[in-house]
Amino acid sequence: MNVLVVNNGPDESASPHDVQVTLPSGATTTGASFPSACTTSAQGTVVNCTFPPGLPALRTATVLLPVQTSTTAPARSELTGGWVHLASADDAVSPLRDVEFDIVTP
Repeated sequence: MNVLVVNNGPDESASPHDVQVTLPSGATTTGASFPSACTTSAQGTVVNCTFPPGLPALRTATVLLPVQTSTTAPARSELTGGWVHLASADDAVSPLRDVEFDIVTP
């Protein structure tokens, strides 16, 4: 799973930004995430990443998570209720601070 954080500008970020990914029920992270400083809950369902200040305007920061769906989930079904939350002192009003997502099983 890829999560892109975009600095829409006009300035470089002056504060760190935190990204929290909550996977939907039936999905867990497996293996190492990127960046390697991300932390994962014991259940493998919540990942927290902090990016330092300095993201240039009109650039992105990326979170990469290896995700596995439950073997009991039916094929081609939707696992609903995933969330990405962004927190940064630089952007307290963005309409995309909280984004819901679903995962479709193979």
